[in-house]
Amino acid sequence: MRSADGLVDSIHGIVKLLSPPFDARSDYGYISAYPKGVRENGGQYTHASVWYFKALLELGEGDKAYHILCNLNPMRRCLTREGTERYMGEPYVLAGDVYGIEPYIGRAGWTWYTGSAGWLKYVLTEDFFGIKKRGDRLTIRPCFPSSFERLSVQLVLDDRKFIVEYERGTEHGLYLDERNVDSVDLHEIEENTRILCRFV
Repeated sequence: MRSADGLVDSIHGIVKLLSPPFDARSDYGYISAYPKGVRENGGQYTHASVWYFKALLELGEGDKAYHILCNLNPMRRCLTREGTERYMGEPYVLAGDVYGIEPYIGRAGWTWYTGSAGWLKYVLTEDFFGIKKRGDRLTIRPCFPSSFERLSVQLVLDDRKFIVEYERGTEHGLYLDERNVDSVDLHEIEENTRILCRFV
């Protein structure tokens, strides 16, 4: 993880796959066939960046993980005219890669690359919001940054809507009808049930 931390370029908001990039095609394989700073050759390969985000969440590093999540968010790249002109991608689509060397640093590569987007959605659900469905049981154990105090999400499972309310507390706890529970049996709850999750 210390090595991965060194690949984070906070100025340009990217997590490089490797650094420095390879100069030319060599025994390193197809990665070195890309120009320097493009895709796997020293750029951000977003699928791998999401693995890094997941690892930070599993280590309980909520603040660092949230910083990476903000960098991955294409909408944040397009908050200014300068950012939009640099990114040159749709602000509502996660790019499969982002270039890592000037003069193109910060430019979107493949967009509409659903593998990265699907992987990020999975990690956001299970590791950031901590919502895990295993069989008919639901557990919730999020990893949020220290700036989060209270939030809620609407969850749809088996065509039923649930509300998960999160609030910061002194210890982790899951509450259903004010009862502390380890997990929620989905057969026992009704439409629009509110589940309270306290997190530290």
